[in-house]
Amino acid sequence: MSQPDLVPPGRFGASRRVLTISACAAVCIAAFVWDMLQKPQHPDTPSSLQTPHLVMLGVWAGLGLVYAWMRWRPRKAYDAVAVRPKTEAFQAKRWRLLLLLAGYVGLLATPFAAYEAMQLKSDATAIDRLFDLVLFLGPCALTLGLMTSGLYSKAWGRVVDDELTANHRSRAFGTGFAIVMATGAVALAAVLFQASWAPAALISVLGPGVAAAAIRFALLERAALIAGD
Repeated sequence: MSQPDLVPPGRFGASRRVLTISACAAVCIAAFVWDMLQKPQHPDTPSSLQTPHLVMLGVWAGLGLVYAWMRWRPRKAYDAVAVRPKTEAFQAKRWRLLLLLAGYVGLLATPFAAYEAMQLKSDATAIDRLFDLVLFLGPCALTLGLMTSGLYSKAWGRVVDDELTANHRSRAFGTGFAIVMATGAVALAAVLFQASWAPAALISVLGPGVAAAAIRFALLERAALIAGD
């Protein structure tokens, strides 16, 4: 039963947030590739002075401000019945975006971030370290936020986060935890023989765990959508 004071999502709905996230991810990938291509040409230039670092940090800072505004700005609650078509359309797209983010985190962000951690010098500046941190943790946070209600506004999160989604998320996190435990055991063994590998080992533990949880969640959501048709 709908209430008169409840309103459907505005024009900047879930589909536009998905497009915004996808665009930011594409810019981040392009900036990282640009940075990797620039290093051989300017080996003596501090990476903190290179334009790709500033572009990357600016993109994620802007994304953080957009998220804060969409998350905490005052808005009325949504009528779950009235917005059901939009909810179903959003959930049909979410699993595809999660697979893309999982592929990026598992196949690109994790190995490249581990490589950067191995190459990071002791005299690296704070901007260098912040760049590497954002490069890896930013996509991981987006992936986990998309699986939970943390990425959406509180009003929209209450609509899309139903009991079935909570069950899928719990099972997905169980899979991610199992992967973290397995890769963690391997990483611990490696660090015991080579302590300098610790930063890269930590990245190699977290990245696959996030990617595995996202893949499991996406596949469960897709199976539920197919069963519901």
